[in-house]
Amino acid sequence: MNFSNAKEGIKKIYSAGLLTLIGLILMLTSPVLLLLFNVSGSGNDIGGWVALVTMILGILGGVVLLIISFVIEIIGVRKASKDENGFKAALLFIVAGIALAVLGGIFRADTYPVPNSIIAILSEINSFAVIAFIIQSVRNIADRKNNGEMSRSGQKLLLIAMIIYGLIIVVRIIGFFPLLDQNIISIIVTLLSLCVTVLYLNYLKKALKMLDRK
Repeated sequence: MNFSNAKEGIKKIYSAGLLTLIGLILMLTSPVLLLLFNVSGSGNDIGGWVALVTMILGILGGVVLLIISFVIEIIGVRKASKDENGFKAALLFIVAGIALAVLGGIFRADTYPVPNSIIAILSEINSFAVIAFIIQSVRNIADRKNNGEMSRSGQKLLLIAMIIYGLIIVVRIIGFFPLLDQNIISIIVTLLSLCVTVLYLNYLKKALKMLDRK
């Protein structure tokens, strides 16, 4: 079996991951600049206005890229599911992630801080479920191709991702209490998300190389 559908689907999932990576970097500008504003107290000079515009553009750009990545990821996962059923579970969690994102927009942090935080934690658990099912699906394909190395590296990645998302949830819970500035919370969460995204993308790249082999 040549797994042509899986290969095409994983290519799209990889592209979606790259867009997510860029989107996270753009979104990182918002809490960083807000934190700098709070520290320096300078928001009325020209530099402050430039930073404010940069922050707004970063947020908008990040949101647009994340939405596009969602769409591409759904297409990719659906395509890959034709060769490996495990991707179907990932698709369900992607759809659930969209629903949680909508709820997060409705229950805004400034108006509904507790519900928003709970939704944020559920979203992190859901995000882990998505990449966990995708990684496991790749492992299943690797097993069918008798590629033990890819299967073992996928198992290690699952453990690392579980640890990182566990740390993200701990940080989110800390956000319930006024122990750290919310901008610092956002920066830590985004940096941890960037770490797991980079590792995840590297694994998908290896998966594509595996599927290129006859």
